[in-house]
Amino acid sequence: MAERKHFTDEEIAKADSVDIIDLAKRLGYDLKKGDSGSMKANGEGGLYFYPDGNRYWRFGSGEKGGAISLVEMRTGRSFPEAVKYLLGDSEAYVTPSSSQSSYHKEPKVKADLVLPDKAPNIKRAYWYLLGHRKLDSKIVSDLIQEKKIFQDARGNAVFVGYDKDGTTPKYCNKRGTYVENPYKKDQLGSDKSYPFHIAGTGDKVVVCESPIDAIAHATLYKRFGLEPYAQHHISLGCLSDKALEKFLSWHPEIQRIVFAYDNDVNGQITKKDGSIEKHNWGQEAAVAAAKKYKELGYKVSIKTPAMKDFSEDLIMYTKQSEPHPRESETEAQLTGLNDKTNFIRDRYGSDGVIDPIDGTATNLPSREATDDIRELVYEEEYELEMEI
Repeated sequence: MAERKHFTDEEIAKADSVDIIDLAKRLGYDLKKGDSGSMKANGEGGLYFYPDGNRYWRFGSGEKGGAISLVEMRTGRSFPEAVKYLLGDSEAYVTPSSSQSSYHKEPKVKADLVLPDKAPNIKRAYWYLLGHRKLDSKIVSDLIQEKKIFQDARGNAVFVGYDKDGTTPKYCNKRGTYVENPYKKDQLGSDKSYPFHIAGTGDKVVVCESPIDAIAHATLYKRFGLEPYAQHHISLGCLSDKALEKFLSWHPEIQRIVFAYDNDVNGQITKKDGSIEKHNWGQEAAVAAAKKYKELGYKVSIKTPAMKDFSEDLIMYTKQSEPHPRESETEAQLTGLNDKTNFIRDRYGSDGVIDPIDGTATNLPSREATDDIRELVYEEEYELEMEI
């Protein structure tokens, strides 16, 4: 009998309805209790399972899905093979009541990081970072000189994180430079426990999700008369704090940590009953990290972008500063633009005052989940206690 390759909608729905927590355990994930009823997979770079929606979500990369895509991701099976596995048509399928699993977790073989081939010049990446992303030319040039940014043979902007000595590449993220066709991917062999680092001085580090966010944040400092290198900036490549832990082990002088994660106001999961549960993934992770590092003795604060992230903040502020707005923009659009850029200006005012979270901003999410964060923020020279 020929192997069945097509499934009915009912069969696919049945396969995808297999309990995500039981499935994750059978596939070898080590789970522990997370926030908001979730289960977190240890050592998996911010991978969370949500029983209410029977879905998983990987912070940072944005990977998400249900039972079928989890089997595809974990085992390398194709879609038809994953559905067969879940329906019980494969010998590898194990029911939740089985005492033993016939699925054996393959040992992970960590590939060595090999950086992509460099292009003969960096013109396209340079245009993308300065022209489109509005990043500061001096900061970008410094990072190019430090071999932390280059352009690969395919025209991507490449960001590199190094070991403690700054000699061996350990992390590599590629960002497409064709605006109409967004692309971002880590190079095979990248280790997210190593940060992308904009070196600074002092006892403070600003922690962002992506390299571009970190450079944008440093650029905003400079735009408003602050010294961008008066503190360190790092990016995590996700929302796992492994890279921060490693950075702090290298820099015992660090006393203050600013969590500058994304403002994911549109984050959500669909629960089993069809209802929508909203999650601001970035800010929820910032709250959790702030609690953790306060308990470890650090002075912590959270800085929330006005837009989705600090890269968008920078683009928005730069756009408002252009002398001649495009004719196609309506007066209402420009009014909204001014409101947002005034908010950004307030946060990076020329007097050097930075407000970690302004709970009165209309475009920020509800703070019910962050009421207990108030005590975590310290009033410092450039960081005011938040008002929720």
